[in-house]
Order: sequence, then C-alpha cells, then structure tokens
Amino acid sequence: MAIALKKEVQKKGSLLDSNSNESPMQTIITRQSPDLFIGLCGFAGCGMKTVNSVLSKVAKSWNYDVVHIRISDLMQDPLYFEKKVIEENDDLNKERHIRMQKLANGLRRHYKKKELLAEAAITYIKSDKVKKEDKSVKTKTVYIIDQLKRPEEIELLRIIYQHNFYLIGIVRDPEHTVRNLKEDDSSLEDIYNIINVDDKSDDDFGQRTSKAILDSDVFIKNNQSQKNNLEKKINRFFGLIHGQNGLTPTIAEKGMYSAYAASLQSACLSRQVGAALLDDEGNLLAVGKNDVPKSGGGLYISDDGDNDHRCVYKSGKCYNIATKLKIKKRIADILIDELKNNIGSDSNLDFLFKKISNNIDSIADAVYSKSKISSVMEYSRSIHAEMDVITTMARKSSEGTKGKTLYTTTYPCHNCARHIVSSGMKKVIYIEPFDKSLALDLHDDAITTTEDPSRVIFSKFEGVAPRRYNKFFMPTDERKDEVTGEAYSFNVKYKRHIDVQFLDSYRTYEDIVAQRFLKDVAKVEPKQDDLI
Repeated sequence: MAIALKKEVQKKGSLLDSNSNESPMQTIITRQSPDLFIGLCGFAGCGMKTVNSVLSKVAKSWNYDVVHIRISDLMQDPLYFEKKVIEENDDLNKERHIRMQKLANGLRRHYKKKELLAEAAITYIKSDKVKKEDKSVKTKTVYIIDQLKRPEEIELLRIIYQHNFYLIGIVRDPEHTVRNLKEDDSSLEDIYNIINVDDKSDDDFGQRTSKAILDSDVFIKNNQSQKNNLEKKINRFFGLIHGQNGLTPTIAEKGMYSAYAASLQSACLSRQVGAALLDDEGNLLAVGKNDVPKSGGGLYISDDGDNDHRCVYKSGKCYNIATKLKIKKRIADILIDELKNNIGSDSNLDFLFKKISNNIDSIADAVYSKSKISSVMEYSRSIHAEMDVITTMARKSSEGTKGKTLYTTTYPCHNCARHIVSSGMKKVIYIEPFDKSLALDLHDDAITTTEDPSRVIFSKFEGVAPRRYNKFFMPTDERKDEVTGEAYSFNVKYKRHIDVQFLDSYRTYEDIVAQRFLKDVAKVEPKQDDLI
C-alpha cells in the first residue's frame, strides 16, 4: 500500500523540492495567498465613490497594489458581453442609476445567470493575474469589486476566494441617501424608483441589495462622506485582517455578537432572531431569542429534553402559517357564499358562477398574498427576541430597561416596537431589515431613524459582522515578547492575514506531506518487481 502511494505521489509531482531541508509544514506555509478580494455592497446614493477613493488609499498604505473593478464598466464592455445584448438592454435615455440597473437586470436575464456579474469580475481578475505572471511581476494585490447587488454573486466569490474575500457593506441613513441622489441630479420620482429597484427589483434577475448586504463581513456607515473618519474605519478593517495588536471589539460589535449568539439557540421555523440588552458601559444585561415560552418563565431550550415543546418537536409545523392557511380556506368559502347570495337564482349568471367557483382557490390565494393577511404574525407560538429580553429583565433584574440600548439581528416588528418604546429603551441597533414591520408608520411620534434623543433611535449596525467576529478578535500568535515584554505590532501566526487562505487544493498538500513522510520517515523502497 505504501509503495503504491509513493509511486502515485511521485507520478503527480510535488511542490516539494526533494533536496530542500524544509519540512512539509514550512513549504505549505509559503503557499499562502498574499492577495485580498474586497467586494463592495451598498444602496444607490451611499457615497460609494468616496469609499472607493479612501479604500484605495488605505490599501496602498498597507503596501498593496490596487486593482479597481467597476462592474458597471464591465457591463458595457463588448469584450465581456455580446455587443448586441448590451445594446438591447442599455437605455441611453434613462437616468444614469436607472440605466445601469436596467442593463444589469437585462444581462442576468438574457444569460439566465443570477451570479453573472461576479463571473465577469472573476474573469477580469484572472486576466490581471495572467498579465502579471507573464511579466514575472510579484506583488500583493487588493482587488476591489465595485459593486455587488445579488447574494449569488457574493456566494460565488466566497466559494472561489474563500477566506481572502471580504464584503464591505456601506450603510447610510435614508435622508443622506436621498440628498446624495439629488446631488446626482436625479428627480424625486427617479430617486424613489432607484431606491425601490435597488432594494428588491420585481425582476427575478434584478437587484437584491437589501439581501446581499446582509452577508457583509463588516458594515461601515457613510452618512457624511467625511474622508478622515472613513479612513479611520477602513484602516481599522485592514488592521483586523492583518492581526494588528490591540484591536478589540467596540460595544456595538460586542452587543451584536451577543445578539447573534443568542439567535443560534432559536428553533423557530420562521427565522432565527437574537437580541441583547447592554448599558452604556457595554455590560451585557440580558439576551433573548425568538422561541416558544414555557411555564414558569423563559423559553424552551435543548436542555429541556423530552419536555422541549417547541414547534419542531410538538407538531413539526409552524402554527402561524397553519392558522393563516385556515383563514385562506375561510376566505374561499366566504367568497362562494357571497357569490351565491348576490347572484341568487339568476340563471343568466350560472356560467359566471361556475367559472369563478372553479377558480376560487386561485382567487383566495391572490387575496391572501396581496393583502396584509400573509404578513400577520399573531398566530405564532413564539415570542420575539426583543420581548424575550424585556420579560427576562422583568423576571431577573431590578435594574430595568430604561435608558439601555438593544442590539437585535433583525429590525423589530411593530408589536415589539411598542414594547420597546414603553420599556424606556433609548436606542435599537439592527442589521437585517424587516419589511413586515410597521414600527415607524405607527409610532413616528416615538421612534426616529435620526440621532434625536427625544425619541427612541432605530439605527443600522456599524462594525464587524458576527460572521467574522471570532477570526478578527482572537489572536493567532503571541501578543508580546516573553523576554522583554514588548508588544508585537501584529499577532497573526502565518504573517499575512488573520484568516489564512492557501493557493492550492488540500489534495496537493496531501501529496507534499505523504511524499516527504514516505521518504524520510517510512523509508519505503520499492521492490524490483514494483519497478517493472
């Protein structure tokens, strides 16, 4: 078996120099990728031009070569897409933002690929790498991909570039977004059209920015486009990538990670939501998740064993949806009854009655889906994460909720919002929007999206996303010189990035290790018969 393995790895060849004194581990470490691939995602009007400028400046200060890939340029380039297809989908008479949205949607639809524009960016990157290899240019490069609008694009980039790919989500409060679009000479009608299409296009191949941005590794708020402030934020991000010593979580990052960790305990069949309540000093007071309450207080958890009566174990179904489906069936029955009552015995309308009756289910479906009935949350057995926090504080703490900040993975629904207002909390910070929520519509007297201390502030999260929290804030190497006590500038083990990505497949590294092990340790020599 060992002989056969030895012949196999020799046949394949190896990155390992047989005359080298390097161990396989040392050889593999040299195969780290030096490059970074940074995708940008943000809504139209988020100030992306300024972000690109500052990002390039910071990357160069970290000694990176910068390659800026504008998706909008690739979309119009006949080297990437057929000229005929570009012309068919490019409306030169439209406002610039609308024009680019229409072209992107049209290209995806024509080629029937939702990840299409990421493929174009990857092709550009490959072309750049080939050019550098031909010229024997050895640099570490940051590829800035500006910008991504669909989750499928991000998924493909992560599959290919793995740990070396980072997504920066650029967030901006609505009033600043509108102001920026006005400065681009967009009309008020165009502005709201741009925002709606950007958020979630009606086109199946359209933009899904609100969903794509949720996959960000870091969120950066860009309300005022102040370059100095923006530069500090991006420089910190580069410091975290490279394991710069002394960088620790902000209170907001700690709060959101605590909320996220709580969400992982939820077995709700609808969505996993977590919430965390912190004071101004960053002390964690309570966490909550959306799940089924149990007698005596609190929610069911895995530790309850046979006494765990969450929906997935109790019936295996979502009670909210099951109840709403009964309502939909009732709608169909009511429509039939009302038709009978209104048509009566008029024989001239029998044909119409039969036609409608035969299609009553689809009519009921339309009433259900196009009305607010489908958004009703009243019939769920779960309480929401925000309410769990409030009730936990009521059971466990004498401190109260007044003046505290709530971190939640998802924007509160209007039911939670009224309890948040009543509880006296001063601020809510969230990542994921929630379209069903009427919080601001119903409580605009008490809730605001601006920094107005007279009302409860609902604000978008800024900082390292939970998905990268552990990697960014857990040192992989020593923080100080054990002899002198001097702090190291960086505490990253493999001297490049905190989250290591290697250039080759694991199969290649299997060969490296196996080849050297068979040669130096097992000392397997093939018999004469094996060489024939």
